[in-house]
Amino acid sequence: MTNPNLDPASGSLASLLAAMDCVALEVSGYDVRIVSAIPPWLDALSEADPRAVEVVSLLPFLEVFLNEAVAFWAGGSLGRLQSDFWTQTNSSNEEVHLLAFAAVIDGRQLIVIRSANDLYEERQRWQLYAHQTAIQLQLIERLKGELEKSSAALQAANDRLSELSIRDGLTGLYNRRHFDQTFQLELNRSMRTGEPLSVLFMDIDKFKVLNDTYGHSVGDDCLRAVAKVLADTVRRPTDMVARFGGEEFAVLLPATEAADAFLIATTINKAVRALDFPNKNSEVGPYVTASLGAYTRQPDGYRTMAQILESVDAALYRAKKEGRNRVIVATKLERLNDTHSGS
Repeated sequence: MTNPNLDPASGSLASLLAAMDCVALEVSGYDVRIVSAIPPWLDALSEADPRAVEVVSLLPFLEVFLNEAVAFWAGGSLGRLQSDFWTQTNSSNEEVHLLAFAAVIDGRQLIVIRSANDLYEERQRWQLYAHQTAIQLQLIERLKGELEKSSAALQAANDRLSELSIRDGLTGLYNRRHFDQTFQLELNRSMRTGEPLSVLFMDIDKFKVLNDTYGHSVGDDCLRAVAKVLADTVRRPTDMVARFGGEEFAVLLPATEAADAFLIATTINKAVRALDFPNKNSEVGPYVTASLGAYTRQPDGYRTMAQILESVDAALYRAKKEGRNRVIVATKLERLNDTHSGS
């Protein structure tokens, strides 16, 4: 490429521009002239477009950047204005990535253009890295969310399994093992605080007769119906209802005086009778009934779980012996000395 206005810069600036493979354009108003040696990449672009005799026509982006530079200088800015990358194709059909800077050097308004393939490729690498990093971060967040969901689901499953392990499969009430564990904790607390602790035992009267008459499926329905009565009647969060097995149930009533325990037992007895669940061959009556024994531990009462359970069991036995369908409250010294009669 040739230019009749060529006026190469001299001294260190010219050497620096040549070493950096740059071309320098001096701007006066909107006129542009080359003031440096012409680098090889600019010649190659000129060969690709022999009709472009002026640098502005050879480098189309200059028209826009020139306007930006003039406005930049008109505003009194003393710093440097940088263009974005742009790409052109040379005579060898190779892409050339260029970058321009506008600055005032030694009192002259210059636009310096350089071949920036290295910077362009570096930026592409960084953009690719940033893109890949963003994808990886999104993947990490997604995996984190899935892990949190999986952890929550696993915790829920473990909680469910833990809950199932302390529940009776047929009625949904607590099982004997959990009752015993909770009973011991409440007994320890009762001895520590001096608060009363009440316990109820309940049997469904003549349940074997019901099973023999209607079948075990109906017997299971009866157990579930009675369990619901117990759960609906005993509703305090600190109370516990458990199925001991067969037709036997237990109720734990922390911080409950004897009179209140008797009232709860009586309410349960009446609610079971109100179910009107048929048991036509029962000696007690044509409908299902329940017998209950109750015991309340006072500060001077029994100190072991075995003693308390034996006492309340003795009260239940007496309720059955005296005709069933009733509530019997154990005395402090009442113990079970006889064997149980049939249900």
